[in-house]
Amino acid sequence: MKGGQDRKYRFSKADVVERWAKHDGRWRWPSVARWLSSLQAQGMRCYYLFLFCEWACKNPHELLVLKDGGLEAEYLLDRFAGLDDSEDAPYVNSVMWNCVQAVRSFCKKNYHSLEPCAGQMTLNKVNAYRKHSPLQLRQILDACYNPRDKSMVATVFCSAIAKETLTELRWSHFEEDWRKQEIPHISIPDTLLKGHGRGRWKGVEQHTFLTPEAKRLLLEYESWVLRVKGVTFSRDSYVYVGLHPPYEKLSYSRMGKISFDICSRLPFKWNWHDGRRYVHTALEDAGLKRNWIQKIKGRKVRGEDSPYSLPEVERLREKYRGALSCLCFLDVEAETAKREMSSLKLSLGETTARERELSRRIAELDERDRKRATEIENLYTIVELLQKPKVQKKLNAKEN
Repeated sequence: MKGGQDRKYRFSKADVVERWAKHDGRWRWPSVARWLSSLQAQGMRCYYLFLFCEWACKNPHELLVLKDGGLEAEYLLDRFAGLDDSEDAPYVNSVMWNCVQAVRSFCKKNYHSLEPCAGQMTLNKVNAYRKHSPLQLRQILDACYNPRDKSMVATVFCSAIAKETLTELRWSHFEEDWRKQEIPHISIPDTLLKGHGRGRWKGVEQHTFLTPEAKRLLLEYESWVLRVKGVTFSRDSYVYVGLHPPYEKLSYSRMGKISFDICSRLPFKWNWHDGRRYVHTALEDAGLKRNWIQKIKGRKVRGEDSPYSLPEVERLREKYRGALSCLCFLDVEAETAKREMSSLKLSLGETTARERELSRRIAELDERDRKRATEIENLYTIVELLQKPKVQKKLNAKEN
């Protein structure tokens, strides 16, 4: 069934692990337990596997048995993918695509890898990727009702830390003197990133930073928790915790609820993953090379060897510093206003200097004119005196 047709599933993403994959706290299928142990969004992946098993009328163990008998598992997945966009399609395109990925991942984790061509289908992107403007990011911050949420939003949109990793972020991941740094460095180990440090993801670390405005909001959140909640963080404490006792770390589902609540107060949509795209775009606009961007995002650089490709934090910090004009979205207006004010002051200063110079020259001319006027007046006085009769008689007598 598709789209607008209502369909009640026996399980949901929230309870599929406990109700379908487990029974009385014990795993029904060890293969599912082995698979989910390497995943972060366990409920979502398990839910898509459940949907495929429901369509195929088989359980996870029976799927693996099909692979033992030859290519029956591949043919079954091909038949499922071939229903896409047809009248008999059981789910919409995006759900079917996720089901295929879940089945392939499940089989691979249980040493029953499917053929590369099995279940090939195209994910139809319905909505374009969101690209938020600085004004929209400020609106998101204004929609946050507490310093914790504001700090999380600012951190995600400047550090490219993933939603799953943000729930595991500890104060020990910050450099020791991060409060004294203008651009604090955050080092996240491979176990908290994609792949959990296994296989080709081993040794892939994330080295990212906070902008000065994100650092300021983080300090405000830290002092607010201490002042209002009476909670003191240690180096081993989680950075972002619940706002009620026992102040435990935020869960993956709780992070989704926070973004949903904030989004309900806005005229547009957003989610935590938008921050990674925003940072990637900003770093590209600033001219950073791909390998530097991959280090900041915590992704593996093709062709690198972990022991020989360790990043130089200070060099990376300088590269990041060059992108601050593209990453900062709170202090942009303040910096712009400051620059305009400085320019205005400079302009006014130059104008005042020119006016003072003109005034000085005018004063000199006035003084010179005043002296000339005095001399002329003195001459006129002398001429008037010479023209008087008595003076004339005396002058004539002297001449005689």
